[in-house]
Amino acid sequence: MPTRIINPSSRDVQFDFNKDTVDSVLQIIVPGETIIKISVQVTEAFEATKVITVGVPADHNKFVGISDTDLTIANVYEVSQYYTVVTSETLSFFASGASATGAGKIFVEFL
Repeated sequence: MPTRIINPSSRDVQFDFNKDTVDSVLQIIVPGETIIKISVQVTEAFEATKVITVGVPADHNKFVGISDTDLTIANVYEVSQYYTVVTSETLSFFASGASATGAGKIFVEFL
């Protein structure tokens, strides 16, 4: 079961995921909010068939696309955004593929 932590003073989000995590809502973002950075920290490497993205239901790659991370290497991958929301959007985590191992965290930083 993934863990989702929201910092109430800044609305920053931390989301823990592993080899079994399925698509999940991270946060509803409202007009005027600005995402400044999304970091994906791979703490335990996945097999090459596992893929994750961060986006919205209409565009799974809107913020973090498949090519922005390499889940087979334990590392931190940062994607700068500076994206200001115009209409409410559902920030979501998407996963596909299988892996016998793997774990990580996603950090979403708001302005």
